Amino acid sequence: MPPPTASLNPKAPHPKTGGNDRAEDHVGGKPDQKKYNDEQDALTKEIAQVKTKLDAVRSRIDLSRAPKSDDRRSQLKAEMDGLRGEQGKFKDERNKLFTEMRKLQDNLNKKIKDVNAQRQKTGFKNASELESQVESGSMKLVDEKRALQEISQLRRAQKTMENSASSDEAIAADKARIDELKAKLDDPEAKKVSDRFDSLKKEMDALRAEGDKAYQERNKLFDERRALEKQMDELYGKKRASAQAYNEAKDAYYAKVQAIRQARQEKFKAEKAKEDAARRDEEIAQMREDAKVPAYTSEIEDCKLLINYLTGKSEDTQTTAEKKAGSGIAGVKELEVRKVEADFAGMRLKKKDEELEGFFGGSGKGKKKGGRKGQASANGSGTATPTTPSNDAVNLPLGMLSALLAFGIQPPSGRDDVARTVSDLETKMAWFEANSAAQTQKEIERVEKLVAKMQKKNGDAGADADAEGDKDAEEKKDEPAAAATEA
Repeated sequence: MPPPTASLNPKAPHPKTGGNDRAEDHVGGKPDQKKYNDEQDALTKEIAQVKTKLDAVRSRIDLSRAPKSDDRRSQLKAEMDGLRGEQGKFKDERNKLFTEMRKLQDNLNKKIKDVNAQRQKTGFKNASELESQVESGSMKLVDEKRALQEISQLRRAQKTMENSASSDEAIAADKARIDELKAKLDDPEAKKVSDRFDSLKKEMDALRAEGDKAYQERNKLFDERRALEKQMDELYGKKRASAQAYNEAKDAYYAKVQAIRQARQEKFKAEKAKEDAARRDEEIAQMREDAKVPAYTSEIEDCKLLINYLTGKSEDTQTTAEKKAGSGIAGVKELEVRKVEADFAGMRLKKKDEELEGFFGGSGKGKKKGGRKGQASANGSGTATPTTPSNDAVNLPLGMLSALLAFGIQPPSGRDDVARTVSDLETKMAWFEANSAAQTQKEIERVEKLVAKMQKKNGDAGADADAEGDKDAEEKKDEPAAAATEA
């Protein structure tokens, strides 16, 4: 049978996906990605703007309601309550200071009043001043008498004057204490707390005013909030509808692309299956035709040619193998067979023993197959003597010599050995002729089994691509068995 070819196990070519053969180029209605992205971005920006307005309205509505624990007004109230506690402490301390200052001031005023009244009675501040005026003589006699009386009175009231001096010191001490208490009233920490309380009170008043205003227009704010929420829902609905429409269009587009690809793939598979079926039918017919050719035809022809040549009945020196090698096949490049230079005229083929005898003259051996001439003999000097070609030698072309060796027949060593060679060839040819019909029938049966396997595998709809590899392995497995049968 012919050797397995690649046509028995063809490989499906990959469908073209580049260039103008892409399915995407033949399908319209692909959604515009850029247009979809721009639409989504515009809706997102509009939603953000509406959300900002809605948050502002909700904040104003919260102002009209009772403050919560995390509300700004609640935070301000808590901080102001804490500041009021601190202010109460500072106020108690100030009240104590004011009470003490008031007592000191009352005592001071009383002391000053008593001293002034006492000094107004005497008209002088002290007795030494009066004595200095009397001694200076600037006073009239009557005034001097009156002054002397006063001096005597002042001396008597000296103790009282001394008490007046001590009152001045007490008055100065009271004034110093009052100044010290006034300094304590100007505490910077108390001023800081008072300023912080005033700022918080201003903020609280502003929030209350805004809350009162929001409460008055609360219904209007509710209507505005509902309108903004409705607008927000509409925008989200548009965004979802846009995304859904884009996804549906994209799915429909890729479904069309997939359908075109599937149809193209099925068409390709159908055409390939049709081509493979035609190719298989052609190869099966060729295999059956080759199997029907009688076995050993070329071997029988070679035997006939060799017999005719050796018996002198034919001048054709080409065997069937040489003819086949020389005949070209249409569409196939002719093989370049290595050419071997022919032996020169008169040359006779030698056996290994004859060649050794020519080189080693000292090891003389007896003649084999008596009648053979041209063996080398040793002389006394040990040098080899040249041999001369025998007239009984049979010169065979290289092709015939190769054919004899292929049949396992020893080429004739001389003309006397031709009969033996012819007898061997006739025996070999008779064996080929006797076994030709049986071998041909075996070949036909083997081919029919192989054809049945091929048809069974190709007829199975669920078979995958590995089945063809198994068929190729079966073909390769059957070839060694056929070769062993022929041998």
